[in-house]
Amino acid sequence: MTAEEGPRILAADTSFLLSLLGTDSHSAEAGVVVRRFSRPLTLCSINDLELLNAAFMAEFQGFKESGSSAVVEAALEAERRAGRLVYPPFSPARALARATELSRRHALAHGHRTYDVLLVAAALELGATDFLTFDERQAKLAEAEGLVVRDVERG
Repeated sequence: MTAEEGPRILAADTSFLLSLLGTDSHSAEAGVVVRRFSRPLTLCSINDLELLNAAFMAEFQGFKESGSSAVVEAALEAERRAGRLVYPPFSPARALARATELSRRHALAHGHRTYDVLLVAAALELGATDFLTFDERQAKLAEAEGLVVRDVERG
């Protein structure tokens, strides 16, 4: 990073956070990516909701073992306490309004899911410059909105 670039603000989607905080095929790679940037991830309450609900649903549907959602929830809290996740002031209302605009511009042509649109809008509202994801469709939306997408497969 050069001085004129300014600080990079990292946001992440649920696919990345689940890998980072849980145990799946991308967990090791997610840890490597985060360590490479050596700065905290910038999140909001919408990230927490989607992350926890995804963990609860995976356990409910039998895709993950009993107790796995509690492990993700504990890891989320531990990362927050350690300062590796930061939660700056955030307006959910502004993020929702921005998500509606993103949906108008992109969903019909590209089939983006509601939470994908909402998480990209939230990242933009948080001032993110970079977006971490393992979801190719969400990566395309984030890039279309000017975020630098960082994932393991694409670098």
